[in-house]
Amino acid sequence: MSGCEKCHGKGTVPCSICKGKKTERCERCNGSGKVLCRKCSGNGEIACKACGGSGTQTEWSTCSVCHNGKVTKTRWINCAHCHGTGQIVRRDRLGSCWECDGRGQVKESYEEICPNCHGDYRKSIAQTCSRCHGRGYFSCEVKCGEHHKEIKCDNCDGTGYVTCSHCRGSGSEKCPDCEAREREAKKQREREEREAKERLEREKERREKREREERNRRIEAQEKKEAAEKVAKERRDAIQGCGCVIAVTATIGFFIWWWLEGFTTAALPGMWEQARTFVGGTEGVAKIFCGLVVLFLGWKLITMFKRKKDGSDEPRSQKKRWKFVVLGLLFGFLGLHLAYAKRWFLFLLLWAAFITGGVMSGGKGEPDKPTADAGGTVQAPPPTDSSKKDETVKKEADNPISGIGFAVWGLLWIGGTLFIKKDGKGNRM
Repeated sequence: MSGCEKCHGKGTVPCSICKGKKTERCERCNGSGKVLCRKCSGNGEIACKACGGSGTQTEWSTCSVCHNGKVTKTRWINCAHCHGTGQIVRRDRLGSCWECDGRGQVKESYEEICPNCHGDYRKSIAQTCSRCHGRGYFSCEVKCGEHHKEIKCDNCDGTGYVTCSHCRGSGSEKCPDCEAREREAKKQREREEREAKERLEREKERREKREREERNRRIEAQEKKEAAEKVAKERRDAIQGCGCVIAVTATIGFFIWWWLEGFTTAALPGMWEQARTFVGGTEGVAKIFCGLVVLFLGWKLITMFKRKKDGSDEPRSQKKRWKFVVLGLLFGFLGLHLAYAKRWFLFLLLWAAFITGGVMSGGKGEPDKPTADAGGTVQAPPPTDSSKKDETVKKEADNPISGIGFAVWGLLWIGGTLFIKKDGKGNRM
């Protein structure tokens, strides 16, 4: 605005209508200051409203004799009931007529044209107007000049000029160049606001799109995670199922083998010797057992490490940990705590270890039957080298098996009660 060549930084220019004079010509009197008299329209006379400018008034008179141009008269006529006789037959004898009361005639009313007005009940009479006295007009009461035509204009008060309607008496108006620049600046601001709004809307749409994509990725990752957990659970269930099948199969096979050997405690040492010879002695059995334990612990550590790396929370079980511990402390020797947690493989292993330890600890073999001599005295057969050797082998064989069996049984009883924290489905109690 400071650089405007038209207004020189003022922001206003002289009014284009009044040219800075602040007034303009009165449109009503066209600058003369006088207008025709509104009351007499410049004639100087006003028509009489009573006679309408005719000078006469019409008055109406009514006939004082008649009513609406007719008068009412009466006459006597013969009675229509008795036909003018005045008597009628009543109960087989003559009597007076009740219509005419025995007169024979009755009175009748009729109308005739009024003889006074001859039917013209209302007549108009032209008379001189009493208000204007027959002139038909009045002189204009407004002083409208010498010739009774013009009066002072009340719009401009007789000056012929009024306040400029364009500048409202200020004599100036806004500079058109500055106003054009302001309009352009306003359009530019509106355009920038509209672009900013569109930009914000686009940014909001992109943000919502990113959020949807992120939400979809999280859902997809959750689905993959659940699918992986489901596969891992199925694999774990399959491994546990295979372990249970192997344990049950081994137990059934052991009892079938024992039944084929005679199903006696004396046959157990020989079966142990055969098994120990097959796997490479007592050290082989210990190595196999330790290998199974190490394999089980390694699998547990790998599973725990993988779960911590994924950051997934362990699912919770419906089983109560305190109930598991109470059952383990009171009835853990029977494996009720493992049955409560549905750890069937460990339950079968506990009973298998308990039975194996019990059987092997009580398997001393059958002693040689004593023989009686001729005098009836019972004598025990002298021990031979082979029997001594068998006895030594049986003692050596019985002690490790029963010890391992009872060790596994006690470990599943006490250690299972204190350290097992998950049920058969892998959920934490």
